[in-house]
Amino acid sequence: MKYLSGLYDSDGKEITNPDNKCLIPVLFALSSDLKSNRIEGEQQRYAKILNGSIPALKSICILNKGIFILSSQIWHCIDSDNQNIEILYFLSTIMNTYNLLKSSRCEPRLGPYLIDAVN
Repeated sequence: MKYLSGLYDSDGKEITNPDNKCLIPVLFALSSDLKSNRIEGEQQRYAKILNGSIPALKSICILNKGIFILSSQIWHCIDSDNQNIEILYFLSTIMNTYNLLKSSRCEPRLGPYLIDAVN
């Protein structure tokens, strides 16, 4: 999918912006089939699946288990607590990403996304 800048010239034609920031793909899961209650087991499973390739997901949050976040090529694991701290980290990740994305784009029109999806 191509990200639209939201910038338009006087004729209404889109102006491309090479500084557009992209979304950071994350995953939120309600449960896991791993027996361990620690998030490191999930991170190790994901690393094994990747087998050295670049991770598509930059953060995985599992309710009542924890979250692991890729930052500067290092995985940071945070176990859940009795107040579900992993949800706070997950929402913070989304909000930080949203602010970066918003600052790099104006107001892209929805139509080109819908038309592109049909074609």
